[in-house]
Amino acid sequence: MRTNPLAVLLDIRTVIGGIFSIYGIILTILGIIDDAAAKAKAQGVDINLWVGLAMLVFGLCFLGWTIYRPRRGGPTQKEGPDPLDQPGGPGEPGGLTSGPGDTFRGDEPFGGSGSTARG
Repeated sequence: MRTNPLAVLLDIRTVIGGIFSIYGIILTILGIIDDAAAKAKAQGVDINLWVGLAMLVFGLCFLGWTIYRPRRGGPTQKEGPDPLDQPGGPGEPGGLTSGPGDTFRGDEPFGGSGSTARG
């Protein structure tokens, strides 16, 4: 079964992996070129380098997951008729949302059954 390239590109794993990888690369480069003042602010830890490497690994794991286990198949097909297409659907007598005293008229504010806001 062949996977649609657009489906792979729009897969949430690809988006998350790509964003984390890009930010990881940027932070890793910043961590390499940081001066001693930036390291002193973080109590001697080269935080940009370590967080950048962690984000890069995390992003690459997501991208690897997308490649290793690509999304298969399309949207699932429902079996049977759609209940909303049946007579007595929402807004009709006997429909999914109607009940005793549930009368909706489009000219009433907030869809109330004659109810008004009192101040």
